[in-house]
Amino acid sequence: MNRIKYELRRIKNYLFFLKKIRMPINKQEKKIFYFGITMHNNLGDQAQKYCIRKWLSKYYPERFVYEIPSRIIYDERFHYLEHLKKVVQPDDMFVFQSGYCTLDLGPAFEDKMHRMVIQAFPNQKMLIFPQTVYYQKEENRQRAIREYNIAKHMLFLARDHISYESALSMFDKLKVELFPDIVTSLIGAFSFDFQREGILVCARNDAEKFYTSQDLDKLIVHLSQKYHVDCTDTTLPIDPYWLDQNLEYRLIKEFEKYARYKLIITDRYHGTIFSLIAGTPVIVIKTNDHKVTTGVDWFKGIYDGYVYLAEDLDSVRLLTDQIICKTYTHSLTPYFNEKYYSKLKEVFEDVTI
Repeated sequence: MNRIKYELRRIKNYLFFLKKIRMPINKQEKKIFYFGITMHNNLGDQAQKYCIRKWLSKYYPERFVYEIPSRIIYDERFHYLEHLKKVVQPDDMFVFQSGYCTLDLGPAFEDKMHRMVIQAFPNQKMLIFPQTVYYQKEENRQRAIREYNIAKHMLFLARDHISYESALSMFDKLKVELFPDIVTSLIGAFSFDFQREGILVCARNDAEKFYTSQDLDKLIVHLSQKYHVDCTDTTLPIDPYWLDQNLEYRLIKEFEKYARYKLIITDRYHGTIFSLIAGTPVIVIKTNDHKVTTGVDWFKGIYDGYVYLAEDLDSVRLLTDQIICKTYTHSLTPYFNEKYYSKLKEVFEDVTI
């Protein structure tokens, strides 16, 4: 029964987005086509969508934004690229959702969508928001090199040093820049004055996790002997349709939750960023890839005392006792918005067309 409900909800979500993208497109208006819009219930990805929408609204208020889910592109039964070819004008801009998308893990649908759009519109001005780049197979890497590099006017943003070096070596025909995840632009944007107690463990339950559930359970039991401990994840049982309609409200509620604790422990990259948005110190534990641990590098020398990278779970126990005893202002500066995202339009405008 749960599976049936899930499928019905998924169909409803796709019908909703199909209705949105089938709106008449005015050829004469200035447009932005936003590809890969998040349609699931991972709050980290949803926060990226929220921030991208805000950024586009602030810096390109004169342009109408058409949001297009990835499946509408890579599922060729929709024939949506053929529709776009009839309405896209030379000065229209393309932007792509941020994330762990430039890769060959699993079905890699987002990467396929990127390549399909680039192949169909190589002359369009494009901005790919910060990506983690990771190809396991050389044949897939070579295909990406061939198919991304035909873009004539693309700004490709990599969100960590490893991805940046990979992108530089692969995409030598593109303008590649190192940029933090766009959700970092929310750090310093909120002020919370809650009574803070205990620890929140934000742990993933997918193929990227490094520690077993049993290992984490032992850690939680150990910490619970001294502190109140709650558990959460950035992927929550929320209807994506409802989430899209109430996104700002739900994200603020999530930030408020993180702001009620003295410490966050997480293996989620956006769990780390949510902690900093809440002004809460965070211990980061490793995953099976570089995304989370290299993401921590962004905060060194900026939010020292708030972000700690644990070598193993034993060090988590030691760090917890040290951090809980410290006094924090819980107020951080909007460094990443001022340093990067307030200047991104200038960087993008430098991609000549």
